[in-house]
Amino acid sequence: MNPIIETVLSHYSIGRVKRASNSWLTRNAPCCVHRGHRQDARGRGGLLLEDESCIYNCFNCGFKATYTVGKPLSKKMESLLTWLGVDEQLILKIKFEAFRLSQGATTTITVVKRRKPKEIEDFPGEAFIYDNPSAYPKHVEFLRSRGFLPDDFPFMASSSLIYKNRIIIPFMLDDVLIGYSARSMNPKDYMRYIMKTTTDYVFGLEKIKEDDDFIFVTEGLFDALSINGIALMHNEINAAQLSLIQSLKKRVIIVPDLDKSGLSLNPNSLIETALTYGWGVSFPEWNCKDVNEAYVKYGQLFTTVHLLKQTITDPLTIKLQQKFYLERAKKLSYS
Repeated sequence: MNPIIETVLSHYSIGRVKRASNSWLTRNAPCCVHRGHRQDARGRGGLLLEDESCIYNCFNCGFKATYTVGKPLSKKMESLLTWLGVDEQLILKIKFEAFRLSQGATTTITVVKRRKPKEIEDFPGEAFIYDNPSAYPKHVEFLRSRGFLPDDFPFMASSSLIYKNRIIIPFMLDDVLIGYSARSMNPKDYMRYIMKTTTDYVFGLEKIKEDDDFIFVTEGLFDALSINGIALMHNEINAAQLSLIQSLKKRVIIVPDLDKSGLSLNPNSLIETALTYGWGVSFPEWNCKDVNEAYVKYGQLFTTVHLLKQTITDPLTIKLQQKFYLERAKKLSYS
């Protein structure tokens, strides 16, 4: 049985449950008192379990909720879980899992062993934007400007003063919420990103599959989302991230930001790391500041194909291209 359906069943069964002849599991409905009705005392709540779905129907107040494997968790099913006494953190995990399955996720490849990651304590995300897009018009407009819809990823929003003008991108590792990145929607904001994690992390790692021939490695989250790649979230790579990427045993292609920091000669920079470990480096020839802008302008297919065509593996050619683009970036910064 799907783990989400199992969770619904386990909490539903805490009440006094009877099995009807038509396979419905009945108990006192938990929804009525929350919808302006009297507390049900006649076992009017019904739950029907099927292989890939569960259906709840209250024969007292008329409340209905369903969950089908492969679809995001509905607001009504979330309400039912809350009324059944499921805590907020577990509901959040269930929503992440439901969304992951809705994206066609399958079992990912095994990476290096690590200790159980620590869950973040002060996570600012309060609501999934795809749950109620009309409540977050600025968030939706920002996502559209970057080429995304609210249901392309579990983008989140917050009502707090610090985060209300930011898109919150949650970080999940081994089914544990370990951090987030909060991207400002204000182009004049000095601090574009607020980020916090409880452990070293590579964004997008969970989407890499056994049959993937290569992986793109970018700095930015939206760049990685644009091309189904992974992101380091800065212009250098640490030892833990390196170990995670190496454990994938894939053809690795670095897509650096073509600015001074992205083209850095620092030993831990992306290009220098690529030279050390024999990875490819793609130097795209387009009039765009980053991968995401190209994705918006040209689409995912063209962007991906172009990056593959522009990939270089020869160390000498990589160094020459690095020097060329670095000089250009320096000139642009002074102009």
